[in-house]
Amino acid sequence: RATMADAGAASEQKKGAGPAAPAAGPAVQERPRRSATYDPLANPDPTAARSLPVAAVHAPSEYGTRGNIKAGSSASGHVVTPAEQLAASKSTARAFLGRDIEPRRRLRHIDVAADLSGLLALVRAGSWGAAIECAKVLLSSPDILPHHVMYIRGVRILALFRLRKIQQVSDELASMGDLRSPQHKVDHYPQLYGEEATGSFVPFTIHVIHAEIPYYQGRHAEAIDRLCALEGILRAGDHVEFCDVACVDPICGDDGDARERYVSGALIHHLVLDGHYDAAFAKIEQLSHSIADNAERAALHRRASRIYMRQGDSIGAKREIDAASEAAPPSPLERAMDSGLLAMMLGEFRESISHFDAALEDSPGNIDAVNNKALALIHLRQVDDAIAMLESAVREDPVKFLTESLAYNLATMYELAFHDANERKARLQALVVLYAPEGFDTSSLKLNAA
Repeated sequence: RATMADAGAASEQKKGAGPAAPAAGPAVQERPRRSATYDPLANPDPTAARSLPVAAVHAPSEYGTRGNIKAGSSASGHVVTPAEQLAASKSTARAFLGRDIEPRRRLRHIDVAADLSGLLALVRAGSWGAAIECAKVLLSSPDILPHHVMYIRGVRILALFRLRKIQQVSDELASMGDLRSPQHKVDHYPQLYGEEATGSFVPFTIHVIHAEIPYYQGRHAEAIDRLCALEGILRAGDHVEFCDVACVDPICGDDGDARERYVSGALIHHLVLDGHYDAAFAKIEQLSHSIADNAERAALHRRASRIYMRQGDSIGAKREIDAASEAAPPSPLERAMDSGLLAMMLGEFRESISHFDAALEDSPGNIDAVNNKALALIHLRQVDDAIAMLESAVREDPVKFLTESLAYNLATMYELAFHDANERKARLQALVVLYAPEGFDTSSLKLNAA
């Protein structure tokens, strides 16, 4: 993902004047993807304001309405109800979009079966508030087995994590005690599972969140230490999970190799966020020697190139891009994005735009290409064009394009170009209520800035 670094001395000028072009390239950040590297559960990037997901157009639960935006009081003191907020959001969206577009649909817990398959359906749909409600219903059953209890709690923890309820996640994990204690193992219940059954009830999801949660509480080194420990446990084969067909882990299923790669990718992610670049590169190098699949190795090298870009090292970035191409022939999209990001890092913004245009020709509507082209336009002082491009994307398909990174970039551009930036950001907020995924990070709208 690409986001604008804070614009610094925000221009007081009206749209059209544009900011002074910075000497260095933009802060280019790669959007997490499902790959051999890492797709974080809900990792906000501290360098580019993000937040998280919740309910839908139906009456809100205690977990709030879509986008974590809750009803409140108006300036006159009138308490704005969820229905009034929804109506106002629809009116604002209609005026901006020029037409009515159905809000993003979210499943409710009453829309699925009250069993483990229904719970997993809610997870796959990203209906986190409904998943919490469903988990509450399932855990109230008097005949539930211990391993099902742990699985359901794992889903609830994942949902709370996605909704950034960090303290609730921490409290839930603390109530479990040592995740490797005998009480969490099959051997502790021979009367239920037999004398021969072995394994742990604790799903992989819980282990991952337990490892990462210190980061969100400001204890970065502890998160890295826990991820290292978890990686070692998986690599040594010390964690054998007991589950049945119904208990499909929401992150990586039961694929042991995928789990190890996931944790290694998470470790790289946190090493980079904490500035431990050498350690991150060493981990990438280690992984590249252990992965046989050429496409996965290429993804690792491509990821290393983005880290070099983050450091401003064009030579290292080019070397890793070349290594990725040697590992596996790049697709036209990958080739265009590699070239565009490298050119933008070098300050060659017009050239970068031509590459992003090529990416969009190959993959129309690619959100990374859209965002990065807009950033290049900003550096060329073409603020009008950058804003028009992002707004046009949102008008075309708000469900697809209204991402946290695009919202952050657009909000920053409003600050650069308009005196009424806050009103324009409030309009984005109305769109978030209707079209953003649950847990959208509303801090990306920068509503309290400028």
